[in-house]
Amino acid sequence: SAIDVAAEWGSLHGWDDARRWAQEARGWPKSLADAIPDGCAAVVPERGAGGPLVALARHWDRRLLIPIRDRHGLAVSVSCRWHLPGAPADGGPKAMTLPASRIRAVLTGQVHAFGDLEYALDLVGGPAGYTLILGEGGPDYLAAVALARVHGRAIAVTACSAQLLPMVATYLRAQLRTRLGDSGRMPRVVLAPHRDVAGEAGAREAEAVLAQVAQVRVARW
Repeated sequence: SAIDVAAEWGSLHGWDDARRWAQEARGWPKSLADAIPDGCAAVVPERGAGGPLVALARHWDRRLLIPIRDRHGLAVSVSCRWHLPGAPADGGPKAMTLPASRIRAVLTGQVHAFGDLEYALDLVGGPAGYTLILGEGGPDYLAAVALARVHGRAIAVTACSAQLLPMVATYLRAQLRTRLGDSGRMPRVVLAPHRDVAGEAGAREAEAVLAQVAQVRVARW
């Protein structure tokens, strides 16, 4: 049966928020790990209570959960990731996403991302003039949102894959055009793709799209 992702995600508030994961599994400095905001991720305990989302994460043995949100910021799916250093013990992929049959939303052809697109647009396209960090992937979202918090006046969202980066960029372009109107203002966008063929290709396309409404810089992790 379908999982009410938004409701169950809300019930995970207060669980381990991935700061320890960032230090122990990824080797982040404590100052950066501590900057991950509350609610961005959760690590499911090995045992204990929980709903169907928690049960699935335990069954897959991928207990770092990062929510995937729709264009309004509602959690509609989850990326369940390997939660320990190194590769998964079962030899499978590090990340597994809820199958379409287990979620209530239809994601195919619809804009979705790690992070709150609506909130990011309000800060980037509004008078606050925040810089947008746009990348790809769940762990990169946690890194980007932590860096944004450290540096201040920046906000982060990431596409769920390199292939979806241009779709997210196209949505952001349309929304920024509406918000900016004829103000002449060009917000700052930092693209932070993966350093592989797919990441570079997605970033080039996203850069061309966003350059019509923003000052775009491509950074390398």
